[in-house]
Amino acid sequence: MDQKQDEILKKDRAELLQAQAELWCHTFGHLKSIALRCAVELGIPNAIHRNGGSASLPELLGTLPLAANKRSCLPRLMRFLVSFGIFKEDISREGTTTTTTTTTTTSVYQLTPVSRLLVDGIGMNSNTEHTCQSTYVLVCVSQLQVGASLCLGNWLTSSDENTPFGMAHGMDFWDFTGHDAEYSMLFNKGMASDSHFVVNIVIHECAEVFVGFVLHDWSDEDCVRILTRCKQAITNKEGGKVIIIDTVIGSPSQQILEATFNGYMHDDVDNRQRTRRERLV
Repeated sequence: MDQKQDEILKKDRAELLQAQAELWCHTFGHLKSIALRCAVELGIPNAIHRNGGSASLPELLGTLPLAANKRSCLPRLMRFLVSFGIFKEDISREGTTTTTTTTTTTSVYQLTPVSRLLVDGIGMNSNTEHTCQSTYVLVCVSQLQVGASLCLGNWLTSSDENTPFGMAHGMDFWDFTGHDAEYSMLFNKGMASDSHFVVNIVIHECAEVFVGFVLHDWSDEDCVRILTRCKQAITNKEGGKVIIIDTVIGSPSQQILEATFNGYMHDDVDNRQRTRRERLV
């Protein structure tokens, strides 16, 4: 084997190893959402905030409702949450000098902009407020939603007109919320927190006061009727505008969010996201 062939084989092996690493990341990607839900359920963001904005492992262990035989799992959970930006970890070092010098290290965890959204009643800075997004996380990362997502493959190969959610649970999403009062309350609270968060920012940035409609929950025909009524309502008002706030497929800076949200909408409800061109037609 000559040197050139050997270099090609080495490059191929390196690419395969990298491909396997990426495959593992995708395969276990769902664990990020599960760990995020776990952090919300345990109240970790609130615990760190109430401890003055940072907390060590012993401080968290003294606060969180962990079973005695599961306390050793917290460091692994925190390392994982730090790895994808939910929390920030600082290492505190303490040294003691006698005849020798020994150094002990302690992990101290702080909130990031992401986890600040999961704290009750605080803003991103001293001048802003936000609606806590914890309930939204609990709604989206639930057995109901995960179960619906796992039916996507069967749904695509089936002639059934039902949604993946309907295939998984025997009824469509809106029928389910009508039958389950507890989940309906959780869902409405989660959607309200998300909407209030976005609207509060828009109102802060824009002087206009407007009424919002969730267009992605409606078909094209229904959206046309809604927007036609809006146009009729502002026709006689000087400077009247219809402002649409929604995810737009194809926006370069939001590709990951769009792909995730579009998939979520297909799992739950038989509706769609739209491109900029579709919105302008």
